[in-house]
Amino acid sequence: MRIRIERTSPHLKTISVKDSNQTLISLIEVSKVDLWTYSLKVPQIQAQPFLLKKRASRERLSQEACFNHEGSWAILFCFTDDRFYFEAQSESSQTRHSIYGSLAVQDPSPLEAPISISLDDAIARAMAFNFDSRENFEKALQARHQATAAYLNLLPHLNVNILWYTSVSFTAIPLLMLNVAPFLLPTSWLNARQSSLEAKVQQKALTIFKGDLIATLESLFYEYNRTERILQKCQSFLKIAQEMRFNLGPEKVDTKGLDQIVKSIQDTQEEVNWAREKTRYALSLALGFMNPEAIQSIVISNPVFPEASFELDGKLLGQEAVRRSIELSQLNLAIMAQKTRKPWLYLNWMDPAGDSRSALGLALFSQAKIIKGELEELKIKKEEVQATLFNRAYETTLNLNRSAHFYLKTKNREKLTKRQFRSSLNSLRAPILIPLSPQWIATRSQFRTRPSAESIRHHLQEWIAASLEAEDHLRNFRLEQAKVNRLSLAGPYASLLF
Repeated sequence: MRIRIERTSPHLKTISVKDSNQTLISLIEVSKVDLWTYSLKVPQIQAQPFLLKKRASRERLSQEACFNHEGSWAILFCFTDDRFYFEAQSESSQTRHSIYGSLAVQDPSPLEAPISISLDDAIARAMAFNFDSRENFEKALQARHQATAAYLNLLPHLNVNILWYTSVSFTAIPLLMLNVAPFLLPTSWLNARQSSLEAKVQQKALTIFKGDLIATLESLFYEYNRTERILQKCQSFLKIAQEMRFNLGPEKVDTKGLDQIVKSIQDTQEEVNWAREKTRYALSLALGFMNPEAIQSIVISNPVFPEASFELDGKLLGQEAVRRSIELSQLNLAIMAQKTRKPWLYLNWMDPAGDSRSALGLALFSQAKIIKGELEELKIKKEEVQATLFNRAYETTLNLNRSAHFYLKTKNREKLTKRQFRSSLNSLRAPILIPLSPQWIATRSQFRTRPSAESIRHHLQEWIAASLEAEDHLRNFRLEQAKVNRLSLAGPYASLLF
């Protein structure tokens, strides 16, 4: 017997009693009304609704809640936080049912059903539901509100201290100015300007995070796609090995070698399947799902494949990366915000609420040098980012061209080994021709000798190795292509410019 309580809304609770997957009791409580709608389904009783009214507990000092119904059936239902009691008796008193036991409260967070999702839909969902994305959005929103508050504080506003200032002498005028006319203080405008720039810096940080999130999603998608394609190829190769064993028999094939190939393929399947599940869990979390198995399958709408004439120039990519860099734009805003600190330092002595450490004095010159040093530090950081962008552009270009070259080279080797394997297999299946016969003379250039079982096994191994290696190079090429798009803000990253 299983008792289940589900809270479907703040004021709605469903209680059901089940025995062998058959619902015996179903109760719905509306807690604000103190009424229960009750549906009874037990053997020999036709399911029917009842209205249960709240009544006193069976014991005066008991903490249980009780509900009853008087009619063709006398119903009594009582429960506490951990126990329940139910009794149903017919009007003729010939039939009586009672159930009691412990309440097992179950209110787990429902896990999402597995779905199939495309890369574009995954990016759109991650922007809205990724946990880190939502946190960064809140930080950017807080910075924006803080900047708005800084400008609104330039307007006159009320403070309890104003009541004290009205009865004080001329010396209280600067303090009164903080509330009545804060817009007259230059430092108030500089503070508002700095808050506005810092809000823009935080907004750029959010944009940078979105770009990194898209890159993470692309990496997970291409890795998941690689595992799917490898598993499909492994299944095809297993089918080929099984057909060879069944159709040719042990006298024509190397049975022991074939078993080793099958074992190797199965080991690869196990390892790749583990990698796929791990990638699926990471992808589900990146998309903001509670269910680690929320991703059933993925769809890549326009898959990218290397072309024979593919070649990318690292210098052009570096120049484009520097021109469009969000990181450099963020640093420019940080430099502008830092520049407002110097005039603020020289005018801070006029602010009644200013920091006493920034008052007119000999220490002012040292503080000005500190601000200048922090500004130079930001400029050095900007130069470092520019150098890093060029370095990353050249390295990405090198890796992209290399992965494209190796993919095309491996695909050609895959086609060659596949053709060799098919040719050897067809030769093995061909009928035995008598030497010096007309058929042998006509085909001697094609079938000089029968291929050995070892050579067929070797061609199959080479074909499998080339086919699986091509998937690795394809994955690497797509990852490097995604880095190119990230640097140049092209493809799915173009939306970050707006």
